[in-house]
Amino acid sequence: MPIVPDTKDWTWVLDRPCPECGFVASAFDLAGLPGMIRANAAAWQDLLSAPSGLDRRPSPDRWSPLEYACHVRDVFRLYDVRLHLMLDEDDPAFANWDQDATAVEDSYNTQSPPVVAGELTAAAGALADSFASVAAAGDQWTRTGTRSDGAHFTVESFARYLIHDPVHHLYDVASMPGVSLAPARDIERVAAAERRLAETVAGLTDDMVRRPSLLPSWTIGHLLSHLARNADSHVRRSRAAIKGEAVDQYPGGFEGRASAIEAGAGRSAAEVLADLRNSTAAMQAAWRDVPNSGWLVESPDVGGRSRAMRGLPARRWQELEVHLVDLGLGPTHRDWSDDFVAAKLPELRRTLAARLPAGEPAPRPGSLDERDELAWLYGRWRSPDLPELAPWG
Repeated sequence: MPIVPDTKDWTWVLDRPCPECGFVASAFDLAGLPGMIRANAAAWQDLLSAPSGLDRRPSPDRWSPLEYACHVRDVFRLYDVRLHLMLDEDDPAFANWDQDATAVEDSYNTQSPPVVAGELTAAAGALADSFASVAAAGDQWTRTGTRSDGAHFTVESFARYLIHDPVHHLYDVASMPGVSLAPARDIERVAAAERRLAETVAGLTDDMVRRPSLLPSWTIGHLLSHLARNADSHVRRSRAAIKGEAVDQYPGGFEGRASAIEAGAGRSAAEVLADLRNSTAAMQAAWRDVPNSGWLVESPDVGGRSRAMRGLPARRWQELEVHLVDLGLGPTHRDWSDDFVAAKLPELRRTLAARLPAGEPAPRPGSLDERDELAWLYGRWRSPDLPELAPWG
């Protein structure tokens, strides 16, 4: 049975929530769009790492996970072209694109998953960079373009319409046999970092727990209590996501988090370490229970930014790697793995322009050791030749 072409006009998603995936195109902050595109691409990259079954259609009239991934790749490519037309020309008319014909002509279901994963990630990165430039310019959101069926867009409505497509298609594949949307690689990274943390703090005494850490006004006890409560926040958000619900990261927000950390900081070393072990184990167990659909649920972090569950293990990995250095118990930023540097340095570099003091130039590319650069971007390393940056979080 051939795939039935999708002839629906999906522009209604600009006016109301999608009843199938729940996405609200009118609600997200446009400044977060580049990150949303990259995060979506990361989900497809993880999905495409499955050893087999990606070309299996759940029914003869529905695309396979591989076909959906190829489509998302081509959407990212097409929308980057269309975006630049809107920026370079006055109200351009977009050439027609038949997505169903393209799927057949390009034999989506015979393409190599690793190749598609790389191409999708590259296309998403290019589109994210293009929208980051639009956000930085600030005055291009009202430029216009028109689709071949007469649908008229501004750059803003074009952006909101665009992101629904790859988000929706993750929901399309979430229930398919053999598909996993769990961020398995990030979960493995967290487990390895937790082991390094446990080894580092294993011999702590009561006196050592009360020593100052490298963070102003925080002892080692404060830092370890923070990591325990942060693990609790992952349990909290995981349990809500299992039910398809959003929940605040910490009860009571910043004040509730600070109170909980202060309450735990003065305990004995044995109590602090037991708390950390128990909260970490509960977090890892909670992640194992999250179904595919749960990994797509969004909830606000303590600063108010909405994040999908899929992105939270990477946040925990970052907390562990950075705070392991903050403990001042031996590990330094020079001990960060190549994997951590490769994953986080590009992400932190994208924050640099907004954090530099006015008039200060960015360091020349390649002039800094990558670990020193990342530590500087995290506010964990200083040099007389470098300016002090605004906070990164």
